[in-house]
Amino acid sequence: MNLKQALKEKNNLKAKIALTQDRLKSYNKVEEGLERVYDPHELYKQLLEETDKLIDIKTRIQKANVPILSKIYRLSEVKGLIATLNRLDCDASRSSYSNLYSYPAIGVMERDAFLSAFQLEVEKIQEEIDSFNFVTAV
Repeated sequence: MNLKQALKEKNNLKAKIALTQDRLKSYNKVEEGLERVYDPHELYKQLLEETDKLIDIKTRIQKANVPILSKIYRLSEVKGLIATLNRLDCDASRSSYSNLYSYPAIGVMERDAFLSAFQLEVEKIQEEIDSFNFVTAV
């Protein structure tokens, strides 16, 4: 199994765990006279097994990712910078409390240039990570 497949499997396991948790919560207690559709003891056993599988695959993924951890962290932080820049108020405006104008130090054009550069970096890093995930065995 390559990293790409392992990441997909991890997401599938997380979804299965969420479903099992919901079923356990829903069917642990039923009103008298109603049929219990799922056995909570079996659901609990299944939950433990799925959790063990998830821990195993997450551990294997983490170990396999060691050579590119700096890229993974860089990708995350650059996406955070993009989010910050997207929230940055770059418009000159008049104060609602006075007739004074406020002028941003970083204008729209400069911010957009920063965003463009960061977006290109995100695409490059993501492509490198995708290539690594495709060829790396877990």
